[in-house]
Amino acid sequence: FRFQKVTILPLVEYKRFTKYLKEGSLTLCRKLESLLNAKAKEDFVTSLISVLQYNKKAVSFLNQLIISDVKQAGDNDKVLFRANSMATKAIEVYMRLVGERYLETTLQEPVSRIIKSTKDFEVDCTKLQGDSSPSLEERRSNLLEAVRLVWSSILKSPKYFPAEIQEVFFAVRETLRNNDSFNRLISASVFLRLLCPA
Repeated sequence: FRFQKVTILPLVEYKRFTKYLKEGSLTLCRKLESLLNAKAKEDFVTSLISVLQYNKKAVSFLNQLIISDVKQAGDNDKVLFRANSMATKAIEVYMRLVGERYLETTLQEPVSRIIKSTKDFEVDCTKLQGDSSPSLEERRSNLLEAVRLVWSSILKSPKYFPAEIQEVFFAVRETLRNNDSFNRLISASVFLRLLCPA
């Protein structure tokens, strides 16, 4: 058993703290970066993004945090946004916050079709069962068909892509104008942190 007591004070009591979060969130993230594990980072930025989104500061915060990560990566930008940094967790949390409807609109139909399908998609030879199951070639073909179905839906989805996420990427692109990291940043964010987990 675990007992937890949370005391919630009147909103006015949090004014100074909220002001600090709005002005010092980047500094706070940098100080906590090495102290928190991946789960704690996600919990922390989930609360922080909620406060900043409510106060219309999330986009500028994410821009600063991402640029800070890019600068810290330096020449090692090939791994940019593949680690569990505060920036990756923050953009992941923000995209989930504002991108839920986009994911439903884009992926619900193809994923439902795949789930309802009786086809076998397993291509890991160590997991294949018996001789009566479909051949490996047939399974590969089924998997490619499923990937094409999802990819086709993603290609048709730009008009549903959340304006808030576009705003974040636009701000980052303006700052990183002469940096090749931008395309990697978008693919790592949108695919690794939004579409693939969904």
